[in-house]
Formats: sequence, C-alpha cells, structure tokens
Amino acid sequence: MRIKLIEDKNIEDFYHFSNENGTIFNSTNWLKLHSPNLLLYGFFDNTDNLIGGFYLFKKKQFFINFYKNPPFTPHNGLFLIEKSKNKVKIFSNIKKAISLIEEEVSKLNYQISSFAFPHNFNNLQPFIWKKYKIIPNYTFIINLSLSENEILQNMSTERRNDITRAVKDNINCKLETDYNIVKKLVLNTFNRKSESIDIEYLDKILFQFTNTQNSFAFVSYHNNLAIASVFCIYDKETAYYLFGGYDSTNKHHGAGVLAIWNSIQYAQKLNLKYFDFEGSMIPEVEKYFRDFGGDFTPYYTVNKAIIPIEIVLKFIKRERF
Repeated sequence: MRIKLIEDKNIEDFYHFSNENGTIFNSTNWLKLHSPNLLLYGFFDNTDNLIGGFYLFKKKQFFINFYKNPPFTPHNGLFLIEKSKNKVKIFSNIKKAISLIEEEVSKLNYQISSFAFPHNFNNLQPFIWKKYKIIPNYTFIINLSLSENEILQNMSTERRNDITRAVKDNINCKLETDYNIVKKLVLNTFNRKSESIDIEYLDKILFQFTNTQNSFAFVSYHNNLAIASVFCIYDKETAYYLFGGYDSTNKHHGAGVLAIWNSIQYAQKLNLKYFDFEGSMIPEVEKYFRDFGGDFTPYYTVNKAIIPIEIVLKFIKRERF
C-alpha cells in the first residue's frame, strides 16, 4: 500500500471513486464545496489501484498554517476498501494506512495540526508513537432498525415528555425546503451563545450542496412562527445531524426535540441504518443528545503543534494540546 496526493489531472477519477465508496463526507459535491483548500490523498495497492482516501483542510491565519477537518465535517474522511476476510490482514492494512497518514502529515509545513478520524478507525498508535496528543470525542448513534416504539423507549423520560408536550401544545413540525428559515434559526442560536460560525460554509451547504437526495430539514412552528430547526445530511446508510437552532424569544421546550424526533422518523422512512448526532463535548449539549438513547460511540482527534505555539495552546486549549 502507498499514499499519494491527488493531482488535478486525476481528481475527477478520485471524486468518482470517493463518491461511490465513502460516506456523504466523501461525496463529490461535499469535496468540491471545500476546494481549493482541500488536500486530497489516495491509497493505492501494489498494482496501483485506488483503494481508499482521506483529506485535510488547510487554513492560513496570522501566518500560521493550520491543517484540520473541513468546516462542518466531523473527521478527515478516511475510507478504505478492504477485500480480505482475514481479521489480522484487515487490522494490518488499517494500521498501515494510519501509519502512511502520519508520515504524510509530518511532511507538511504546519504550525498546528488537529483533525479527527471516523469512529470506525480507532487504532491511532502511529500518531501516539510520534508524540501526537490523542483526544477522545463522543457521539451518539441510533440504530434505525429498531421500531419507533423501541427508539422512543430508549429515550429519557424527559425527552419523551418533551415530544408529548409539543404535540399537546400544537407545535407543528414539518419538512422544510426554505433553508433561509433554517439559517435564521441557526444564526439566532450561535449569536445568543456568542459563538462564531462559518457563515460562508453555512451558506454553501444550505444553498449549494443541498438537494432531496442528500439532505433534509425539519422546522417546528408555533402559531405559524418558526421556533426550532434541525438540518441533516445523509448517504446510503446514515443520517447526520449537522446543525440546528431555535428562536430564543419564542422558544418551546419541546420544539427542538420534536424536530429531532421527526428527523429520526424521516431517516427511517429513507431506509437508512443509523442516525448520528455527530457528538458534542459541551456538557449541556452532550446531555441533550444523550437523552435520545443512541449508542455511546467514541472517535478520536489527533493534535500537534510546533513547540512555541503548543506552549501557548496548553494555556488556552489545554483540553486539546
């Protein structure tokens, strides 16, 4: 196995392969959304056949080269086609791929490197051996093969009561195609929390990427006023909660929960296998997602910076560096 940076002359072939074999975060439209700041890498077997890939997003700020996940992307898009049925061979190939990624990242002229791996790639020893800091993150994934009643019963009593209360109070939740409404509610939430959001990529996702084959949104209304929203993207197997928002001046405790519940039900109707909340390390958000009863699933971020910057980051981002 070897790794190679994908050149422009080969990029369409990589797009096609990635689109067919990866997740929604490897789809052609998602990758094009983040170019030209995306470095695309391919894995090739001994006969030079493409068998996988991953990517890094390069951002330069204040003369600092920063390699990270692309905006609104939970990981580095690693995927690998494995034809072997032998467990040791599979593990060895994955370890080889992780080692090649580490070697390639170490060649980059970075001041900060911080990116996550998909949850199914968790043997990151090659990065540990090279003194990267490995940080666990967590998401919650609902198995959609369960019945609606089983999914409801797995939720906390509080979440089930939220749904009941929202229905009783005539909260109307519907599939929404006007993404300006979604954007307004998302920005309302981030502004209320005084948190930053990449509006450029928010707009690209909502108004360039979206179509009925890769995304959906649900908005809860009360007295014809939009008060909560959920936006998801999906592929052949999984729906991903990408972002949500609510109107803090007209909020209802069950409106957001009802929007998520409708999104889960819709994902089932699409015959998907999983609903992934994409996790959060913010305690109150983690508790909110946890209460929907999904399986607790770890994934890992690798972090490293040049020594002077890392010393500074240990004071302001100690949880990561």
